[in-house]
Amino acid sequence: MVKSTSAGDFLQKPVRPGPVCVVFGDDAFLRRQVMIALRDVVLGEEDAEISLTRFDSPDTELRDVLGELETVAMFGSGQRLVVVEQADTFVTNYRAELEDYVNAPYSTGVLVIELKSFPSSTRLYKAVVAKGTAIDASVPKGPLLVRWLTNWAQNNHAVEITKPAAEMLIEMIGPELGLLDQELAKLALVTNTDNRITPELVK
Repeated sequence: MVKSTSAGDFLQKPVRPGPVCVVFGDDAFLRRQVMIALRDVVLGEEDAEISLTRFDSPDTELRDVLGELETVAMFGSGQRLVVVEQADTFVTNYRAELEDYVNAPYSTGVLVIELKSFPSSTRLYKAVVAKGTAIDASVPKGPLLVRWLTNWAQNNHAVEITKPAAEMLIEMIGPELGLLDQELAKLALVTNTDNRITPELVK
């Protein structure tokens, strides 16, 4: 059975999504990082603003989204990236139509939908994981959160954080990824030449 991809795995190695991509989960920081990576992998830096359209209103109309998706981009890959942010109401209003679109998407654009919740029991979820891309941006639990913090420190702050230090930082801050990122940035500034974060440094 095809399942969603974790945000951690996607951010480690971003790949071009399917024609419909749903980013969902309870952590706004992680959803935002995935959205940035999706923009870069679909459009690249040069084409990022010209071929990107964002909708962020709960009253977003499906016809407006589809109109942007079928407009051919003039530069770059030739595709547009159309993002519907905070789209839980949008999906509720147009669930059946979105199910149809997943099965017959336009070739001229990639649709990215950002949700807080995306139940795996729905037909839309099953259609997206089968023919598009679903990325789970929920907060990792237990050892997975330690692994996420370790990878994030190395890939985004160019430092190594030991497992005991990562566990200590999580215990102090809690499972708040945005706050953990901020603390990593501070710690990265005061590491020694070995660029290593230890429990002593966290203390």
